[in-house]
Amino acid sequence: MNLTLGIFIIILLVTLGITYWAARRTHTTSDFYAADSQLTASQNGFALAGDWCSAAAFLGFTAWMVLSMRLARWSPFARCCF
Repeated sequence: MNLTLGIFIIILLVTLGITYWAARRTHTTSDFYAADSQLTASQNGFALAGDWCSAAAFLGFTAWMVLSMRLARWSPFARCCF
């Protein structure tokens, strides 16, 4: 088996295991939304900051690739579209 495929399967199984574990712990919609109101302000802030940084990095990198064509030529997307 290819190493990449093996790592993918391991990550997939771990993700499915966490999903199954979390699904067994939530029974109502209040349990599901905002962890039954048990999150602290700092935990919620870290989650919000992580989402924002992830989106900003993704969109920033994409914009940088589009705006600097000579640096984007290595990308297969840039080769087919520009």
